[in-house]
Amino acid sequence: MKKFLFILALLLIVPMFLPVSSSLLPDTSNSQISEEESNLPNYTLPNSKEEIKIDESKIEESKIEESRPQEQNIKIEVSEVQEIIEKPLPKRNKETDNLNILFIGADKDKLLMTAIYSIDHKNNKDNLKSGSVFFPSTTNLEYNGQQASLQSLYKKYPEKDFGYILVDILEELLEVDIAYHVHMDKAVLKEANRILDPIIVQGQRINLEDIFEMPATDKDQAVLGQLMEQFTRPTTYFYKLPALVIKSSKHIATDFPLTPENLLLHFRIARAVNMEAIDKVILDKDSPEDILKDIIYTITTQ
Repeated sequence: MKKFLFILALLLIVPMFLPVSSSLLPDTSNSQISEEESNLPNYTLPNSKEEIKIDESKIEESKIEESRPQEQNIKIEVSEVQEIIEKPLPKRNKETDNLNILFIGADKDKLLMTAIYSIDHKNNKDNLKSGSVFFPSTTNLEYNGQQASLQSLYKKYPEKDFGYILVDILEELLEVDIAYHVHMDKAVLKEANRILDPIIVQGQRINLEDIFEMPATDKDQAVLGQLMEQFTRPTTYFYKLPALVIKSSKHIATDFPLTPENLLLHFRIARAVNMEAIDKVILDKDSPEDILKDIIYTITTQ
């Protein structure tokens, strides 16, 4: 029974891998331009009736001089420029108190997906803001004083140890707490693809076996909506999911606390997530520290 409840909660969260990216438009404001009045000198005509001679060459020379741009003495302090260049980006992950879950997807000994799904579940009761951060398998990490890629670490350490090792690495790298990790083999998705009703988007059937490697597209929101609708059907909840558990339980490893209270909490959180405001970020393999330590805040702050 515990295994069934765990798989149930897990499958309710897995669809979050299909978020739709969101963007913000910058504000614009009108600038006002002030005009300064110029003081014109007073001119008087000569009293005599002498013939006034005009030197045309002087006029032409004056016009040329007036057309030349006036040089301005602009003084820039080197220290001010250096301060702008060296000013660090904000590192606000530490300001969050999110539910962070590490998901690891694999196909036997090949690492397919490493992602943190983060939910800001304390600032609101409904329409919770959430997002996913994906790490390429080529991402370089430091462990035990040595640099190694995610894929090489995955091959080096047993499945039962890899999740705990990666939690320690990413908690320090991102400056967040990770509640637990979930390791799933692709075989789970193969079985789910057989048991669940077909998911059709824009006339095309979506293959759930590709969910670990599926890039962000304009179809993500529709796929996510259909998955969540299916998982909350009574027939799926009480009949199809138990069948999935029996056939796929050996392909899942996790430190998720299997208690009724914890399962109910995560089920309620998953149901309250705002499905129309889920960000998905795929990092570069060598993302700078400033980005890593601010990314969770950026994608989950209301």
